[in-house]
Amino acid sequence: MVLNKNKLVIEICNHCGHDVSLGSGKFINRVIDFNDVLTRIKNKISFPKGDFICEECDINILKNERKNTCSYKTKTVLL
Repeated sequence: MVLNKNKLVIEICNHCGHDVSLGSGKFINRVIDFNDVLTRIKNKISFPKGDFICEECDINILKNERKNTCSYKTKTVLL
């Protein structure tokens, strides 16, 4: 936890709960989540007090979004 401009920053991933603070090995590739705690609770985030998303969870989120929005379908053409 870090105090940043009068706000307590909780340095855990709000999806998996892993530590993303300096020295954790996940500090460099973390992504800040600008949603407030109430929005995270509404979105059913597992650890809503965490202010970051780790690289692994960010990649998984992107994969799931691509999977759910892909409208491309493969057609088999017989010759």
